[in-house]
Formats: sequence, structure tokens, C-alpha cells
Amino acid sequence: MNNSAAVRTFYEGFIKSYMFGPGRTQDGLPSENEILPKGSVPHRQYACGILFPKEVEHQEGETEVAGSEGGTQLAGQEGADGTEVKKFGKDSQQDLSEEFPANRANEHFPSAVGLSCITDKALGIKITVSGATYQRNSDKLFQRIPFEETVIINEETLEALYVKTVVLIKLENIKNTKAIPCLHIFLRTPGKRATDENLDSKLLTVTFLNNAIYHKKKVKDATDASKDDSCIFQSAIRLSSSDIEGQFVKYPDNIEIQDDELKSLELLYRNLKSYSVGHGCAANWNKPINNTRVSEIWTESMPRHELNPSVPKEIKGLPLSMDTLSQNSKDNSLNICDKLCQAYQEWVNERDVEANTLTGTYSETAYKHLQKCKDALARMKKGVETLRSSAECFLAFRRMNEAMALQQKRYSLTLTPREWTPQSDGNYKIPPFIEPSSFPGLGNWRPFQLAFILMNIDGISDDNSPDREVVDLIWFPTGGGKTEAYLGLTAYTIFLSKIRDKSHSGTTVMMRYTLRLLTTQQFQRAASLICACEKIREDNKGELGNEEITIGLWVGGSVTPNTFASAKTVYNLISKGEEVTQTFVVQTCPWCGCQMGRVSSPGKNSVIKGYVAKTTSFSFKCPDTNCHFSEWLPLHVVDEALYKDPPTLLIGTVDKFASLAWNFETLELFGAGENKRPAPKLVIQDEMHLISGPLGSMVGLYETAIDSLCSHSGNRPKIIASTATVSRAITQIKSLYDRDGFIFPPQGLSISDSFFAREETIDTTSDEGPRGRAYIGIFGSAMGSQIRTQAMLSAGLLQAAKSCGGSAEAVDPYYTVLHYYNSLRELGQASATIDAELKEYGDDIRGRLGLVKPEPDKPDGRRYVNTVIELASFIPSHQINDVLQELFLSIAGKEGSQKFFDKNTPQWPRPWPIDICLATSMIQVGLDVPRLGLMVVVGQPKGTAEYIQTSSRVGRSKDKPGLIFTTFNPGKPRDRSHYEHFKSYHQSLYRWVEPTSITPFSLPTKERALHAIAVILTRQFGINSFTKNCPKEVPAEIQDKVKEVILKRVRSIDPSELDNTETMLTAIYDKWADLSRTEWGKMSESNVSTSNPQLMLPSGAPQVPKGQIEPFRTPTSMRNVDATCEPYIIQH
Repeated sequence: MNNSAAVRTFYEGFIKSYMFGPGRTQDGLPSENEILPKGSVPHRQYACGILFPKEVEHQEGETEVAGSEGGTQLAGQEGADGTEVKKFGKDSQQDLSEEFPANRANEHFPSAVGLSCITDKALGIKITVSGATYQRNSDKLFQRIPFEETVIINEETLEALYVKTVVLIKLENIKNTKAIPCLHIFLRTPGKRATDENLDSKLLTVTFLNNAIYHKKKVKDATDASKDDSCIFQSAIRLSSSDIEGQFVKYPDNIEIQDDELKSLELLYRNLKSYSVGHGCAANWNKPINNTRVSEIWTESMPRHELNPSVPKEIKGLPLSMDTLSQNSKDNSLNICDKLCQAYQEWVNERDVEANTLTGTYSETAYKHLQKCKDALARMKKGVETLRSSAECFLAFRRMNEAMALQQKRYSLTLTPREWTPQSDGNYKIPPFIEPSSFPGLGNWRPFQLAFILMNIDGISDDNSPDREVVDLIWFPTGGGKTEAYLGLTAYTIFLSKIRDKSHSGTTVMMRYTLRLLTTQQFQRAASLICACEKIREDNKGELGNEEITIGLWVGGSVTPNTFASAKTVYNLISKGEEVTQTFVVQTCPWCGCQMGRVSSPGKNSVIKGYVAKTTSFSFKCPDTNCHFSEWLPLHVVDEALYKDPPTLLIGTVDKFASLAWNFETLELFGAGENKRPAPKLVIQDEMHLISGPLGSMVGLYETAIDSLCSHSGNRPKIIASTATVSRAITQIKSLYDRDGFIFPPQGLSISDSFFAREETIDTTSDEGPRGRAYIGIFGSAMGSQIRTQAMLSAGLLQAAKSCGGSAEAVDPYYTVLHYYNSLRELGQASATIDAELKEYGDDIRGRLGLVKPEPDKPDGRRYVNTVIELASFIPSHQINDVLQELFLSIAGKEGSQKFFDKNTPQWPRPWPIDICLATSMIQVGLDVPRLGLMVVVGQPKGTAEYIQTSSRVGRSKDKPGLIFTTFNPGKPRDRSHYEHFKSYHQSLYRWVEPTSITPFSLPTKERALHAIAVILTRQFGINSFTKNCPKEVPAEIQDKVKEVILKRVRSIDPSELDNTETMLTAIYDKWADLSRTEWGKMSESNVSTSNPQLMLPSGAPQVPKGQIEPFRTPTSMRNVDATCEPYIIQH
């Protein structure tokens, strides 16, 4: 088995047989008549799909019936699914739970499973019920006895349903069991949404029941056979149409189509309808007939849905080679761009014709969609014309292509770094760098990347272009290549600035990220681009000038040193082999892949390669003397270096911008400090969906000052953003940036085709061809504990790696099990118990499979856990890169790896590859480890964007399709709802992304940081009067300027807050005058100085002594804005 897709298929079947049943024989095949090992009891053998007997009879006189999502709904009201709930039967006081027994699917140990659907023709529907019981055989071992029974809704049954709405049928084909299997059929009038679409619609609920009663014994007995004899296993229901046209129509949803966004989603997903909902299970259906109805519906205890892979468009006969575009003549290069525009034009014309066939709101919405497509096309053509008419712009375009080709090739080398090894003579040796003769798959634009660049050419090139004021949001699935698109624009902006002004210096481009993991990883990728740009500049100084092109990392002091002195201290500690809390981030040369930083050595002290630390400077150089950058690398990570000589490209976290209020030197990054330089031309915000909630509000408020700093040269910068998940993005952009937004690529008429990306159809009968991420739901209703469900699943996944018989290369994507937790608390619980639980379930699965210790030199089929790591926010910054590198360790590709894989021998070249990684939200963006293909999501994440981003961390390689198991907690109604709507949710996953909320001028946000914005702007406008020393009172003319900037933004974004904001600004400057301070304050100071009191104190600093005026409590981060409190005992 040398195909990773085939290995994934094995994993799926292996886990299903292990957790749902029936189990497998030693040859790996499912055993229809399986016999459980001695001492095993079936209700502890499997996690789901079990119908238990009722432990307590329901009391009569209940007055509630189940709603569609497992909740309760009072009789006489309309249910959550639009169902009209009535008092059923002749006697409304009878036991309602028996008339709607799907309630029993919600019990701790469920005794029912069912599904609901809408039909406009109930007559002839075939209901097939299947499952198994386990009975003791002659050897006193439990043996599986499968069954299947079919019931057809004939005229007699239908007449009974019309009279009583309920029919209860006892199933007779299941013999020799204490279980009492019954089929409950419930037919009634659905809610208004369903009848509006079809007056003949009826809501049909079919429930498979176990009506046995289990009487608990007084003495606990773990092997109590009476419970197992009364259980039904692998329970399932299938509904089939007698009519070839299908008898099941669209199931109503709860969406009220009101605004343009919802109308847009309705158009895009109009062919992805829901046809059923499960009760205590998930529901699935076959391929719709004419997108209106289906002929089969069935239940699934372990539902599966594979996303159609969204692949970038490839235009036949139009190669988009970066080398070609950088080396061809102007006419030939622009001809390629013209052909790209022409291909898009033809697609838009075809969609125009298709739109004419739509009716109603679909037609109106389609017109709006296609108008946006035409707007994008017009901007692309304008970009081509700008390149054609401007020699400077075309030269920058050519250099951009040259740099991007180099970046892709050089960055690929850093993914497999060349490592230093100590020699017996005390020196170190590294494998020589060999330039690859070719870089397969690299050096080409995807059409959407080049189109996005062309669309933004005019807005970046012309300060007065109307496109300059538009925030362009690039929206593409995770792993689709968004980074290359904005790196290309970065290179274009840098080269154009150099071509127009050879002495141009300062920061030209700013990139902002929200998470430190994402920031440091993207820094390494962007560093390869900057090295390429600098190499091109060195080779073309007459064209690009003598000012170096550099990159700087601007993050918190917990990651990198802030000063040269602290950098020297950290360097000395590293050289002594001591643990440090700060790092220099760069661990490989971004140009040749040579190892940098601490190198392992036989002695106590460490050898440091590539870092040059002095008292007044810190720099990098490649330690390989054959590298082009062996004398100096254009990288900076120390804040003091960034302020002294601002980098061309600045990469930072949004939190770092809180320091603008504290450190006047930060103004140098904007060219607005004492040393005047041009303002940044381009601002890039990655993963924009993360800027929401309280963080988004704070960022939006600070953006008031950042926009002013970036505009000091007279023009606002161009802003572009990117995300893989988006909802109401235009509103979010307005709140953040006070600008209009444009989403690229604009959607067409279907979510499956936007010209630049299309969904490929999957052949589910084969492991060949395109594959997408497969999601499998596990609802451990028989486990009694979410932790035990996780442990059982993990044991199965770990063992599957050995049992599948695949090669090390094919199995490697699924060898490491990546667990995702929704909170640190849940991760902590799992971390504390998983070892013991894994041992128990590991022993169990090995026992089931009959795996024992092999004879010497024989393959060992058992899998044990060697290495478990954690990746969460509590991991110190300096350790993150080390943890990430461990995830890159593979069971494939090294000498001896197959032997290790076969035998679990210690001959594997250490360190061991990771078996299990426990992680939290820290990984949902920025984690890019191509080998990872397997994930367990523990509990449904709180947001759909989080779910998409998190699960997209695996299966990022085309030949290593992702496999995601989501374990739902039966005790959480929201988890149950997602499980019961599994297919409906996953088939249109991006549709359910929740909108974000940003309120930058709400009262709580202003109370936290409005004064900080006033401080930043006061420093900007008073740069010639005061910067280092705080003015006791701010001059009136500067106050007026500050108020004008802030109030103009409030008036545009949230005019209802205008008066309040103006009042608060006046109060801020009045307090400033009352304080009469000459010191601004420092982020590191927690107490008011007695000699020189400060204007500001950090938000979490202790209270000032009584009698003193409270300084401005100012955030040091966009997130940590609350003061800590200490409890104390009140003495009576």
C-alpha cells in the first residue's frame, strides 16, 4: 500500500470497525459473525450505534415532545424545524414520549435512533432496519447475530397514519434476544416553510426503538450479561423510494433571507440542499435528482463527508511562468496578461447567459455578483494598461517576477535545512550546497494570484487612483496560495519605490499578523523574498540604487530582544548552553538552507553559527562561506535596529502596535519620527477574520492613529488583506479601516466555480484522482465520558498505522495524531488522563487483534506511544520553533526508517517522530507542516471559521489527503445538533461562517484606549516641539488636529458616538493639564515615579497612593487590557 489515499481509506474502515462494529479478524477483514474475546462484553466494546434498554420507564402525563435538535418543545407551538406540534392521538394525556420517541435518542444511554424528512408522497416508501445483537454461544463467548427487516408504507399503514399520525410496529425478524425492537412511524403536517414550497408535504419521522426494560442489579457487575442481551448494536435505518423520481424533498431550514449577504449565500449554495435530519445519529442521502429530491435517506452513526477539493484554475495554453514574465519582451509579457483577462472575460460572458435562466431573487442577486466580476475585470485591464504605458511600472513588474521565482525556489531549500555536525578535530562540517537543476512545480503563478496583482497595480502605482482607497480582501481556501499573491505585490511596491527614487529608504511595506506563531513562520518565508530582492538590487544598482532592501521582525519582547544590549546577553547565554526565554527566530539561512543558531556540540558550551552580536549592533550572516549572503543577511529582529534603520518590509503582530503610545522611536517605522522618510506605501493584514470581537475593536481604534501615521506624506497607503473564511467582510473592513472593501475573487453563480477556483468532483469508489479533506463524526453515546472516547479513538488511530501494511512514506501523513482542543482547560484534562486511558485502550485493541510480542527479527505489528507534545499558548515563545521542528520529523525518508516502522526498534535516528500532539487555538492559523494529515477535533469548535481554519492544518499536500475526526460531546446540545446535521453542515461549510463584531468607538473600547490614540497623534503632530519629553499641557492647535482626525473617523464609522467621543477627548486633555507631567511613562514601569511622575501607567499596574491623580491607564497590548486583582481576607 504505497498510496496515502488508500492508507486513509484503511484508517476510516479500521476505526469504524473498532468503534462502531463489527470488529475485524486478524487478516483485517470485518467479521460479520464476530466472536468477542474472552472477558469482553459488547456494550463496552463499541462507542456508538448502540440502542440500550430503557433503565427507567417514562412517567405518564409528560407534556413535552422533542424538537428537531434534541431539545424540547411545548405542545401547540411551532417546532425549531418549522413543524407544527400538536397533541397527538385520541387521548392527549397519554405518554407523549412514546408517541414521539425520538426523545429517547437524547438519553444518557439512548434507546432510540431515528431520522426526519419531508415527503410529498409517503405511499410506497420502504423502511429497512438493520443491526445486530450479541448472544452467548456454546463457549460462553458473545457472538454477533446480524439482522435486517423491511417495512413498506402501504395503503393500510398510510390510512392509519392519517387517522392517528403514529404507527408502532414490533419487528419480528430479530430472534433469541431480550431486546424488544420496534419501528415507530410518525407522519404529520410540517411547518409553513415546507408547505409554502409544496402543499402536499408531510413531515415523516422514523424511529428505531429498543423497548426492553433493564432493571439494575443492586450489586455492581461490570460483566452484567442481562444488559448486553438486551442491547441492539450497529443500529441503522434506510428509507428508499418506490418512485424512481424520488419521494423525499428539501428539508426546511431556519434561515430568513433578508439582506444581500444571505441572498448571496442562498444563490451560491442553491444546489446544496438538506434532505433529512437525524435523531441521536446523523442523516445522509444519495445524489439529488435534478437538485430537487432524493430517492434514498439513511442514518449514520459515524457520518462521513469529504469536501470537494477547491483547486486553482489552470488555463490551457497559457503558462504563467514567473521566469517568462521577467525575461520576455514587454509586448510578449503583457500579451500573457491580456490573455488572462480575455479568459476571465469569456467566463463572465458565459455566466451572463446562465444568469438569464434564473428567476426571482436569484436573478437579482446574480446580476450583482456578475457586476462585481466585471468590476474586477476592469481593474485587471487597467493594471495591464498601467504596465503598458509606464516604463517604470513594467520594470517593477518584471523585477517582481524575477524575485518571486527566486523566492519560491530558495524558500523550498529551507524546508530541508543542511545541518552542521561536529568532527573529531573540533571543527564542524556541513553538506555542500548543490543547486538543484530544476524545481518541479515552482516558479509559476496561479491565475488568481497574477489577476490579484494586476487588479492592484494601478492602486499601488498611482497615489491618486480611486483604487488606493479600497481595501482588497483576497479570499481563497487555506493552502490555496494567498501568501504568494501578496508577497508579489510586496516585491512590486518595493521595486517601484526604488526605481522612482534610488535613494528611497525607510519602511515601504507593513505586514501585520495576529498570532506570534503565524508571524514567525511568515517571517521566514518573506525573508527568502527579501533576500531575492536584495540580490537583484545588488546586481542592478544603477537601476535600483544603493539603499539596501531589508526585512524586520517587530514582535513582543518575549520572542526577540528589544535592545542590542539584551541581544548580547541572550547571545552569551546561548553560547554557554543555558536556557533562554528569547530567541533570534532565524534558524536557517533563507537563501541556501544552511543551519543557523545554536549547534549541538560535545562540550557544555554551545557553538553559535550565523549570529553576530555586539554591544551596539546585532546582525545575521550565513555561516556557509559559499553562500551569497555569507557576509551579511538583510534581516533584523532587534527593535533597536528597526528604529535606527527601518526595514523595507516590516512584519509584526497587531499587539506590538500598542507600543506606539509608549515609545516615540516607533514613529520612525512610519517615517514620521525625527528622521523624516516616506510613509509606507502598502499595508497587508493577513488572516483578517481573526481581528474580531474585543481584539478587533481595539485594533480598529488604534487604526485611527496608524492611518494618520501612514498618511503623513500626503497619501493614504494601499491596504490589502487576506482570509480563508469570511462573513460580512465589507462591514468589518469599514469598521477597521474606514474604507470600502472589495472581495477577490468575486463569486459567480455557484460556490463551486469562481473561474479562478473550482471544485473538483471526487470519485468515492477509487483512491485515485483528486481527494479532499474527509470529516468523520464520532458521537460516543455508549462511552459515558468524552475523555474515554478520545482515548479509544486515539488508540485505534495509532494502531492503524501498523495494521494497514502500508509503506512508511504512505503512512507518514497519518502517523502523528494532532488533537485540537477548544480551551486550555480541556487540553489540561486530556493531558492529565490520556496516558492511563491510552494504555487501557491500547491493550484492548491489541488484544482484539490478537497482537503479541513477536519472535526476534520478526515484524512487530504493535504500536506504542513514544512521544507526546503540547502546542498551546503557555509554551514559551523561545520553544515554539523547537516544537514545530519536532512535528516535521517523519517516519519516512531517512536511512533505517522502514526498519523502525516495521519493528519499533530503537534504531530510528533520534529524535523520535511525534506520536501525539495536543494543541489549542494557537495552531488554527500559521501552522504549516506539509506532512500532517490526521487530526482529532475534540468537541465542536465555537465558531465555523475556527473549525475550518483548524482542520485545514492537515491535508495541505495534494498527495496526502486530510482525515479529520470530530468527537462530539453527547452532554452538549450544540455538539449534538452539529452531529445530527453533519452532512447539511459540512457540505456547505463556508456558508455557516459567523459574522464578526467590531465596535472601535464603543464606550468600553474608548475608556480603555482613546487616550492612547490621543497620545500617539499628539506625538505625531508635535514631533518638532516635543517627543522625548511630555508637555505639561498640549497646545490648543495640536489638540484641534488630534480631535479633527479622530472625530472625522467616528463620524464616518459610528456617528452615534460622535458627541460622546468629543466630550471624552476634551476630558482627556483637561486631565493631561491637571496631571502636568513631564515624563510619558514606560511599558516596564508599574509604579508612579516620585521624582518625575509619568503621564501613563500600564493597565495592570497597582493603584497609585491616595491623594495622587491617577495617570492614564494605557494598554501595553491589544489583548491584555485588564488589571489583575488580589483577594484578601476582611478582618471583622
